[in-house]
Amino acid sequence: MNTLDSITNKQMMLILITVIGLNNHVFVISPLVQHAGKDSWISVILSFLLSIVWIILLLVFQKSINNEGIFEWLRFKVNKKIIIILGIIFILFLINLSAITLRETIALINVGYLPETPKWIVACIFSIVCLYFGGSKLGTISIINILLLIFVVCLGFFVAFTNMEHKDYSLLLPIFENGYSPILKSIIFPYSGMTELMLFLFLKKRINTPVKFRHLFITSFILMGLTLGPLIGAITEFDEVEASYQRFPAFEEWGLVSIGDFIEHVSFLALYQWLAGAFIRISLFFYTIKEVLLEINLYSKWCLFVILFIVIGYAVYPISDIHYSNVLWNILLPFTTYFLISFLLLLSLFILVLHKRRINV
Repeated sequence: MNTLDSITNKQMMLILITVIGLNNHVFVISPLVQHAGKDSWISVILSFLLSIVWIILLLVFQKSINNEGIFEWLRFKVNKKIIIILGIIFILFLINLSAITLRETIALINVGYLPETPKWIVACIFSIVCLYFGGSKLGTISIINILLLIFVVCLGFFVAFTNMEHKDYSLLLPIFENGYSPILKSIIFPYSGMTELMLFLFLKKRINTPVKFRHLFITSFILMGLTLGPLIGAITEFDEVEASYQRFPAFEEWGLVSIGDFIEHVSFLALYQWLAGAFIRISLFFYTIKEVLLEINLYSKWCLFVILFIVIGYAVYPISDIHYSNVLWNILLPFTTYFLISFLLLLSLFILVLHKRRINV
């Protein structure tokens, strides 16, 4: 392992909290409220309980590949063409996640701050910065993440406690008003983030300390809190109907913040939170893409630039926000869960076949 490009398990926890936190803290709130209403917080708790099963599966898989990176382990055991196909499939998945994050970021900036600025300019500037850091070292991303996350957490507590006077927790009652079906169907949204914990397997060779159950469990628990905070805040501050109409409920909560009679309109602080999360998320995806390309022997700087243009093109593709939101909530978010579970099962199948072949030999 290159010690200059390695991190500890705790640093990986913080990176995952930031990367997955943006998805669970922002992207899934609106569909959660729309589908499960005031009971959506129950879906988040259930997704956390299900994530424990997912964590166990990930650790069992990690042990089965001798704590090595996925493609590193497969390199001498599977046909090269199969490794390349698996690598390209996963890269396409990461491109999809990067483009979704970039598109949502552009939407917020374009609507709230730079309505006259062409979207492609914002997309190019932001994604090029992410590519630059994604092409560097994981340790660099980790250090930047820690510096950004400190202020993100402080601002999160700030908005939560400042808006206490606007919250009416009676709006969360009665529970199960619409039965169990909406709650169960909505689990897929927060769980789409929980399944992204699988990312650590693709960066395993860069983690210089063992990743154990407690590390992923604590990460998952914190992610549950990151989802419950803005979700319950949106319902108790706006009520479930109004919150369901909002594109970014977590951002709208900043519009209620005021300190005394003279300080208000501090929603620009939410932009810092969002940009920090999006920056680390996309940078890590680019870094992971680079690592996968290296492991399947397809890496080149030109390849990364092609991927960059694909991400930008996807992010600025002209489509109405309403239509895109429906696609995101009904297709793309559930797809993340289905893809990662299927990918892990496929890799597990390879391991079983290889293990059986070794026994027969």
